[in-house]
Amino acid sequence: MQKRIIKTALILLFVSLILQSAQPQKLPAAGREIAAQSFSDPDLRDFLEDQKKEFAEFNDNIARELQDFKDDADREFSKFLKDAWEEFGLAEPVQVINKPKPTTPPVFTAAPTKGTKPKEPLKIVINQPVPPPPTAPEVKPPVKSIPEPKQAVVLPQPTPAPPIAPSVVVEPVPPPAMQQAVPVPEPKIAQAPQLAEQPAAPVVAKPPAPARSETPVAASPLPPPQSTPLPPKAAEHGDAVAKFAFFGRELALRYDSKMSAKASRPFANKTISAYWEKMALSDFDILVKQVKAIRDQGSINDWGYLLLLDMLAQQVISEPAVADRNIFIWFMLAKSGYDVKVGFHENELAILLPVTGKLFGRNFLTMDGKRFYVLSASHHEQEMDKIFTFRANYPGSEKLMDFTVPVYPDLPGKIIERKLLFTYGGKAHTVHVQIHANSIPYFEDYPQTDVPVYTNAPLPAWLGSTLLKELRPLLAGQSEAEALNLLLRFTQTAFQYQTDQEQFKREKFFFPEETIFYPYSDCEDRSILFSYLVRNLLGLEVIMLHYPNHIATAVLLKEKPVGDQVILNGKHYTICDPTYINADIGLAMPQFKNVTPEVIFL
Repeated sequence: MQKRIIKTALILLFVSLILQSAQPQKLPAAGREIAAQSFSDPDLRDFLEDQKKEFAEFNDNIARELQDFKDDADREFSKFLKDAWEEFGLAEPVQVINKPKPTTPPVFTAAPTKGTKPKEPLKIVINQPVPPPPTAPEVKPPVKSIPEPKQAVVLPQPTPAPPIAPSVVVEPVPPPAMQQAVPVPEPKIAQAPQLAEQPAAPVVAKPPAPARSETPVAASPLPPPQSTPLPPKAAEHGDAVAKFAFFGRELALRYDSKMSAKASRPFANKTISAYWEKMALSDFDILVKQVKAIRDQGSINDWGYLLLLDMLAQQVISEPAVADRNIFIWFMLAKSGYDVKVGFHENELAILLPVTGKLFGRNFLTMDGKRFYVLSASHHEQEMDKIFTFRANYPGSEKLMDFTVPVYPDLPGKIIERKLLFTYGGKAHTVHVQIHANSIPYFEDYPQTDVPVYTNAPLPAWLGSTLLKELRPLLAGQSEAEALNLLLRFTQTAFQYQTDQEQFKREKFFFPEETIFYPYSDCEDRSILFSYLVRNLLGLEVIMLHYPNHIATAVLLKEKPVGDQVILNGKHYTICDPTYINADIGLAMPQFKNVTPEVIFL
């Protein structure tokens, strides 16, 4: 079938070239007169008319063959769905944190030094192979060389994501009460020699940092966004329109009303096969083209695409239950080229998706060596220990769901300002930052995935242009150790501590913007934020230290390592713990002094 289609396409191309060569060309006046006489020749006119008819017939034939090819695929797949279902047991979710986290973070207090022998610094030796680089696009922070020991740190410029215009008005969120830092005598670190002051690197980002204020203030909204235009051909078809807001963007998508079908209950292989047949007979291409265009033009990743399809399902289907939304999403994902399955058990129906990397906190089954995770667009708990599903893939559906964030989502909305307070070296500091009102709900139910996904996600322009811009002057002229201690104190004391179980009743990793937004954060959230700041402001290499119930960091200094260290593959990394309140670099939590952590490479 495919060879025949290719052959037909080549014939069509040949005929089109003949027709183009037969058309009158732009000629001088005398030439145009001769050409007009020739073109009016009855034989030539009849020849061209015959060619046009043949061209139209070829065009119709290839369209029919393409449609027949798709129809055959749908018929075969629907036939397969009627019979070939198997029962699979669902495995328990894998957890990153295996033991309960501390409900209260430890606070470092300087021990009296008079008459006591200094403790020998901890040195944990780890030989762990470095994993291959990720296949997904990786956002790498700019790295500039750090001066030799005792010299001032040269701060590289950040690389914020492209600015996104705010527009939708959202009520500002009050800042949480700031955690009080326990006064600790700051260690005396050798003062860096005074060098010629370097001009601060310009930050090209919009909107500009707002005026400082004692309470969060809303930035002035810009004109509201226009509705997303439909692809020209798709907009001409469809007898129904789905209108809804996708995180501040107003959408109006045309679709075939036959796509409003629901799967009959109780769920079974034959009822699901019948649903596929109904949907395949609809003009689904209209809708698929539109949602794929929104995905590709709006800088949303596969998670955003899943959210988009879920919101769309709530408009296309009348009063949909979660199962109705899931089966609609399954059909749309398969038609969008994703490797996806659907499974059922009694009254529950779930989407099953393989992903790049890993997911945590989600049930899964293993089929032919591949993990299929039970996944939905929300954190809806589907209580199943087994599920019926099928093995075959819909033809052409091979794309794995990818939860990396190569580009921050392009969402309209309002920017809200917050201020963060911390004290270092006996001096109080205030850092003004900006938060995007619509990116917070976008990431609210983000599936818990590999830690590097969070650390390598680009910081959005509105946050990068304020957070990095305000921290940079505080680091100017500092030695490497002083700069790291200041960033540690910021992440340790500018936020209140609470575990995810206390705040969300589930484990949730934060992207840096979420750590700034939510009233509480715990160990991995602070470590993710700290690693981002160190890599983007100081250009230093960072690794994560994964303990059974805790996550910290370690930094590869250009200067001599300080205090407690992890010696990884021969390199000496200085332990830095953003959850050990008031602890400087080189101080590991006492309870982990004799624990060898797993290293997470970023």
